[in-house]
Amino acid sequence: MACLLQLPRQSLNGLENNLIVQLFAPGAQLTGKWPDELLRHMLHRLMIQWQPYHADPWLTSLKESISRRLGRSWTSLFAAYHITSEPSIPSTSELVAVHIDGQSQTLRFRSNSVAVPLRPDLSVTHYYPLDKGTEMWCQEVKES
Repeated sequence: MACLLQLPRQSLNGLENNLIVQLFAPGAQLTGKWPDELLRHMLHRLMIQWQPYHADPWLTSLKESISRRLGRSWTSLFAAYHITSEPSIPSTSELVAVHIDGQSQTLRFRSNSVAVPLRPDLSVTHYYPLDKGTEMWCQEVKES
């Protein structure tokens, strides 16, 4: 956040390093500087990225802390930008077997499938590695 705001690295502490705080908290650096449509899009992307963790204690705690800093509830923030409530995207884990040079390697991914608006025949699935071995395999494939 300090780089984004062109501030010295140690000038922001705790929640002040959070983009949502900087965008919506009273007196924060970016509050009121971006159009509502962009803010809506950013909140929606955040909801999608955090959705697999919606019941995790760390996320619940973070949302409560952010809400206190903003002076409004998480639900009211999302409602103000017409964003549907969580969880709205099914989250699953998948095992994928990859055969390289006659050997099988099992990879573990978290996947999220999202319907494409106005195209009921299409959906997009994002795969995220669930463990270090899978992450390393993805990196090797990317580099080759």
